[in-house]
Amino acid sequence: MQTWDAITSRRNVRSFADRPIPAAKLDQILEAGRRAPSSQNWQPGVADLRLARELLGFPEDRGWALLISLGYPADRPLTPIRKPDRRGFGEVVHRGRW
Repeated sequence: MQTWDAITSRRNVRSFADRPIPAAKLDQILEAGRRAPSSQNWQPGVADLRLARELLGFPEDRGWALLISLGYPADRPLTPIRKPDRRGFGEVVHRGRW
């Protein structure tokens, strides 16, 4: 998938396939996130911090700013959204003045 296709096919994925992400691809994703942190998809707060710490092996003396879910969608592959249900570009982008 090319970058523009990935951007235009963006959707929230709640269910992931039981398929690991290859280490090299995961490293590439994480490096992209490190270089462009404003592009990360922020998740709502973690409801059960104790369980999250247990599942992730997270030390008690550490905290986190956000968690990002990564994986392959379980229900269908990502494909570009032809008619996204979003406000138009001109409604959300303003140059110089509102």
